[in-house]
Amino acid sequence: MLRRFAGAFLVALLAISPSGAAPVDQTAAIQIFETPHMDMVTRGNRVNYAFERTVSLAAYAAPGFNDKIYVDVTKVEPDGKRNVALQVFSGERAKSLWEETGMTGNPVLGWYLDNCVNQFRAVAG
Repeated sequence: MLRRFAGAFLVALLAISPSGAAPVDQTAAIQIFETPHMDMVTRGNRVNYAFERTVSLAAYAAPGFNDKIYVDVTKVEPDGKRNVALQVFSGERAKSLWEETGMTGNPVLGWYLDNCVNQFRAVAG
């Protein structure tokens, strides 16, 4: 999933850069998608995120809310990659549990980018 977003991120950078400009610096994509963010999280540990959604124009979006996002590390491979389970939100807002193998980056980044695109699509049509 994150690899798909890394490619989309680079395509977006290329699309918005002016023609004839210097080559796109891939540092941002490397920092976001290839840095081993999960290295400090060992098997059996959970990373907790507080999520807050605020709305500036209620006519264009659903009401804001506060909720939680959890990332559980279920396995650490010898090469340091992690198998993770991502639980986004709770109660009626809960999304299906998402499990990914071979992660080095933070799966919340991929979810967040996907959520941003979906929110923009909902507003822009």
